[in-house]
Amino acid sequence: MFALLYWVGFAFPLYSIATYKGAADPWRAFIPILNGLLTLELADRPMWWMISFIFPPALALVVLLSWMKIAQRMDQPRWITLLMLVPCLGVLVPYYIAYCGPR
Repeated sequence: MFALLYWVGFAFPLYSIATYKGAADPWRAFIPILNGLLTLELADRPMWWMISFIFPPALALVVLLSWMKIAQRMDQPRWITLLMLVPCLGVLVPYYIAYCGPR
């Protein structure tokens, strides 16, 4: 149940960012594997980084670095993504990046 809420929590802001940035097929935010590829695409990271999703420590680093780049592209401070490491607060960071502040 927690994983489903977490997935939905990241899907909506990712969809909004992809739509705003004009990404091809923003609906990929709602499909589990494709949302990782969409995140890497929005962050201008190479697609081979998807391999790191197999190793949990590397996954955390790749997700954090990717969201830092997305925050920068959305004219948000990069440090805001460090709040993703705080339990219960981390799921709110993508919403802040997607819907708050300058675009």
